[in-house]
Amino acid sequence: MGAFGVVYPFQTSSGSDEWVIKHILAKDPTVFHDHLQEVVIGFSNTHPATLKTEGYCIQTIGKTNASNLFIKMPRMKESLRQIICNHAQNNTFFAREEVIRYFYSLSTGLEYLESKSIAHRDVKPDNILLDQDGGIKLSDFGSSFLVSPGNNLHEVVGTRFYMAPELIDMKIRLKDEVSFKSDVWSLGITMLLVCLIKVEGKTVEERVSRLESDLALVKRRYGSKLANMLRKLLSTDYEQRPSFKEISHQLREIYPDILVLYINMIFDFIGQ
Repeated sequence: MGAFGVVYPFQTSSGSDEWVIKHILAKDPTVFHDHLQEVVIGFSNTHPATLKTEGYCIQTIGKTNASNLFIKMPRMKESLRQIICNHAQNNTFFAREEVIRYFYSLSTGLEYLESKSIAHRDVKPDNILLDQDGGIKLSDFGSSFLVSPGNNLHEVVGTRFYMAPELIDMKIRLKDEVSFKSDVWSLGITMLLVCLIKVEGKTVEERVSRLESDLALVKRRYGSKLANMLRKLLSTDYEQRPSFKEISHQLREIYPDILVLYINMIFDFIGQ
């Protein structure tokens, strides 16, 4: 069950592909409109690191303003949050190759969304899913925002622990360019938790205050290059954070041996 809906397993017939149906009860037209964008964005997703919508159905409820929205999506194996929790329970951690592959997959997926002027706005382990083959996909676009001139942010959405510090400042967060740099921060926090094998804490301020000690652990476990990259993503000055394109490029430059197979897959996708 998600924050805005219930997910049910679905299979058309024996031996066919498995799907899930996400059911959202939209109590008024405004809520319905917000969730319909999840359908629209999902249908247009073609990047291998984003979850694609396969179908949808709308059901009006009598003479009320409420509607049922059903969204059909591929059935995934588990969330990144579940995997982090499993490692925490077993006192184990991710292999270096897994961390880099997840980092690169997410950065290229977010780079793709940015190329379509879409800010995700709720990047976190719960909204990152893995398929049966270990492929990682960004999901849940109900909080996403189409960044365009004149279409400014007027509210803070998402999960507070993963929100960038500038989202607290109304004057800053209304700038268009902040949307993507805030997603960069959320990616940095997500990858930090992957490296630390921890779920979220209490506040953004707590995470900032513990950043250097956390990065020291990342350095000991995965090396200084990864720790330094995360430090850049988690700069409290959003203008100093790298773009998703820069993050992807740097990962390819530093870890070509780990990413060679995934890079080929991405290049095949781009060439289509």
